[in-house]
Amino acid sequence: VNSASEKSLKFNASALNKTIDAKWSFLNVANEKGLRFQATAFNKTIDATWTFLNSASEKCLKFNASALNKTLDARWYFLNFTDEKGLKFQASALNKTIDATLSLISLPKGKSLRFNASALNKTINATWSFISMENEKSLVFKANLLNKTVNATWTILNLEKEKGLLFKASAINKTLETSI
Repeated sequence: VNSASEKSLKFNASALNKTIDAKWSFLNVANEKGLRFQATAFNKTIDATWTFLNSASEKCLKFNASALNKTLDARWYFLNFTDEKGLKFQASALNKTIDATLSLISLPKGKSLRFNASALNKTINATWSFISMENEKSLVFKANLLNKTVNATWTILNLEKEKGLLFKASAINKTLETSI
């Protein structure tokens, strides 16, 4: 095949009622490049694809393979949005899935570093946030692991009538508050 979006090389052999087919393809479409290998021999099939996605807001390297009724899929992302930059990984094999994201979010009044992950039906979420308002600065931490939640907030107040440091934390249904 020799088209604008795909170029491929195909091999086919037959002997003694046995057939072997193999095909290498190079895919070239807007914002995406790929390499694919497909082969069939003795009623067994292998299919593997490597793809690179290159768009303005997302870069992604993908790998997908299937053979003997088993499938592996893995993807690595770099996210580049106006208010968010991040790294993301997703993989699945043998009916198991892993998903992890690390992102930095920038907003006019604050920034957050966020981590989310899930594997084997377990989830972890953690967020560090810095909030900057005219009279108040806060550092906030939130995490959730195995259905347990931890929250902590450090706040610096700079008001006309009140200046100080406030701390509030909660974990496993216990709360602590103090101020200086």
